[in-house]
Amino acid sequence: YSQAPFQNMKKFPLFLICALLCACAARHTAPVAEDPAEVWKAMASAPSISGPERASLSMRLGEEGDTRRVTAILWGNDPEQLRMDVMAGAGAIVAMIYDGPGEFLLYTPGDNRAYIHKGAVKPLLRVGSPLPFPLARLADLLSGRYIPAFGASYESAKIVGSDAVFTLPDQATLTVDGAGRPATWTQGGGGWKMTLAYGEDDLPKSIKFDNADGKMAVLLIKERETLPTSFDPDQMTLKLPPGTETLPLSQYGKS
Repeated sequence: YSQAPFQNMKKFPLFLICALLCACAARHTAPVAEDPAEVWKAMASAPSISGPERASLSMRLGEEGDTRRVTAILWGNDPEQLRMDVMAGAGAIVAMIYDGPGEFLLYTPGDNRAYIHKGAVKPLLRVGSPLPFPLARLADLLSGRYIPAFGASYESAKIVGSDAVFTLPDQATLTVDGAGRPATWTQGGGGWKMTLAYGEDDLPKSIKFDNADGKMAVLLIKERETLPTSFDPDQMTLKLPPGTETLPLSQYGKS
């Protein structure tokens, strides 16, 4: 596959990834939140990117004390149509994803199988355990588009310490600092928790997911890029090789 960006990128040493995660853990000093409505407005106008873009990610997945590392390239012209390639530590592609209007397609080259989901409701992104977001929502989050990621409204809000805490319509809880940067998100019903840290550009630099069952995922944004021209259709489609076995997405991981 020749279209995937960053194919020749040098791999980050593991110690450097860990150092970056630790460095990102300290957020920039933010003003004390006083009015939740103003904090929500600040979040809506926080630094973001849009248009043709791609990001290089490092992901550590599994359970505390037992994780594996993969890398990924995510690209697209907008969240309506996305492509993602996932690579193992040696650089071999282990999964290719297409997420477009009415269709989600996951292809695994190792067994030449394609898993397909059709319909307007998008499946959750599965890397190890299913994460609580579809791919398009995660792409919005990575690029600082927080209103598409979390929704345009909230049910209630309060000030807790120096942050504003919002209860969202789906009963998730979102904590946002005084500068309008989401700090934590907790799924309604006590499921997944997400913690964000930021880079010098005030865009998310690392995102950690964990749940009560001990499952976890850490996403580190190694590089992000906006492009002057759109990806062409060939770069945005996922063409299956002849003889590919096709199965419903619900069968992924069961055989």
